[in-house]
Amino acid sequence: ESVTIPVIGYGDVFTAEVAVIRKKETNVDGIMIARGSMANPWIFKQIENLYKGKDALIITPEERIKQSGNYLKNYPLMFVPWNHGRNMKQFPIWIN
Repeated sequence: ESVTIPVIGYGDVFTAEVAVIRKKETNVDGIMIARGSMANPWIFKQIENLYKGKDALIITPEERIKQSGNYLKNYPLMFVPWNHGRNMKQFPIWIN
C-alpha cells in the first residue's frame, strides 16, 4: 500500500494453501513460485481452485507417477547438457 509499483512475494511456497495465506497476510500483488512448482506442478491449478472457493486438487499416486515419467521424457529439453547428471536424479523424486 505504500509503494506505487507492483510487489511480488516469493520464497518457500510449496503448497497452494501457503500461497493464498502469504498473499492475504502480506497484501502483495502476486506470488512467485519456483521450486514449489517443480515438486508440485499442479500448484497453479490448486491456487486457482482455492481462489474460486473450491477445494485444491487432490493428486492421486497414479498422477504423480505419470508426472515423474513426463519429467524423465522431457528432461533433455529442460536443462543444459553439462548439468544433466546432477539434476536428473533430483526432479522425479521431488514429486512427493
